[in-house]
Amino acid sequence: MRSLAVHQIVVRVAAAMIIAVAAVVASPAHAQSVDYTRADLIRTFDPLLVGGRVYPIWLRDSVRFYFEANGAGADRGTLYLVDPRARTKRPLLDNARIASSLSIAADTTVDPASGYHPFAADHA
Repeated sequence: MRSLAVHQIVVRVAAAMIIAVAAVVASPAHAQSVDYTRADLIRTFDPLLVGGRVYPIWLRDSVRFYFEANGAGADRGTLYLVDPRARTKRPLLDNARIASSLSIAADTTVDPASGYHPFAADHA
C-alpha cells in the first residue's frame, strides 16, 4: 500500500515537471520566428558571391601554383601566385607596371584596372 502512494507521488511530480517544461518551451519568449527569405538565400547560396572557387594551375616545381580570383570582391580577375611552403599569396602580375610599359610602347593610355590579362580563359 505504501509503495502505491509513493508511486502516485512520483507520477504527479513527473507530470508537473513535464507540464512546467512544456509551458517554458511553448512560451512566446522562446518562440523562433521563421525567416523564409533568409532561408532561401542559404538554399540558393553561390560560392562565387563570397570567396569564389580556386582552380589551381601548377607550376613545374609542383609546389607553387597560380589561380584567377573569381569571387565577388574587388580583386576579381587578378592572378595570384601561391607558395604553400612559404605560406604566401601575391599578385602574379604587376598590372600597373605592365599598363605603364604598354602605354609607352603603344603610345596610348592603357588602364591597369580594366581587368584584361592575356592568360584569361575568355581572352584566348
